[in-house]
Amino acid sequence: MFNVGIFGSLKVLYVDDEPENLQAFSYALIDDCEVETFQSPAEALRAVERDPDIAVIVTDIRMPEMDGFEF
Repeated sequence: MFNVGIFGSLKVLYVDDEPENLQAFSYALIDDCEVETFQSPAEALRAVERDPDIAVIVTDIRMPEMDGFEF
């Protein structure tokens, strides 16, 4: 899928309130990326603050705690 080659493992953060979506996303990228998933946008924001090496953030738009735009 992705060829990160000399760049090492691409870090992807995925936020979604649906556990099934988190699992499917992780499974789809398991061989190509380091995926960290969160059901809570607030927890995901703390992870972003801790890890400056996250290359890509994917978020659901409609979530009860905080929508994707606000995130």
